[in-house]
Amino acid sequence: MASSDRTLPTGAAARPAPLLGPTTASTVLVGATAVAALLDAWTAWYHHGVAVEYGAGTPGVWVSDLTSAASTSRTAGTLYLISLVATAVALLVWVARTRANARLAGQYEGSGYRVLAVAGWFPVSLATVVVTLGTAALLGAEPTLDELARLATLDSAVAVVQVVTAVAVIVLLRRRPVVVPAPR
Repeated sequence: MASSDRTLPTGAAARPAPLLGPTTASTVLVGATAVAALLDAWTAWYHHGVAVEYGAGTPGVWVSDLTSAASTSRTAGTLYLISLVATAVALLVWVARTRANARLAGQYEGSGYRVLAVAGWFPVSLATVVVTLGTAALLGAEPTLDELARLATLDSAVAVVQVVTAVAVIVLLRRRPVVVPAPR
């Protein structure tokens, strides 16, 4: 479709998409998601510990302490899920811009490994969401100590996987981006 507007340049070369913003945002959000995963695991163990003390009749541990620990655990889990979604959006922007720049440079076939490696973050995060939501749905309003222990163990395993994945993704994000030659 041709434009009759003479202010638009004819035959102008496509410009590379800027990567600094999406790279920085993705790096920060991937790191924040890893920290949120660790916080979620810690609060799950804290909830379990308070429940054990309450069940043992430890003096000074009341129902309000148990309710507060459960609320803290839920809040950390919600924060973790929100950070996963925000990170997914930032990574999708980064992947789209990296692919566009690679196509402009004619390097698309050779640089796809970075995009695929960063895209590997998505299955890990999707599995995390499924496991977290599935476990929360299985636990009733008042989970048993065994269920809390299993949830805390599962959250710890997910946090370790999330941190390892985050380190790998951050290393790949921070590598030198695709360089598009200047138009002549």
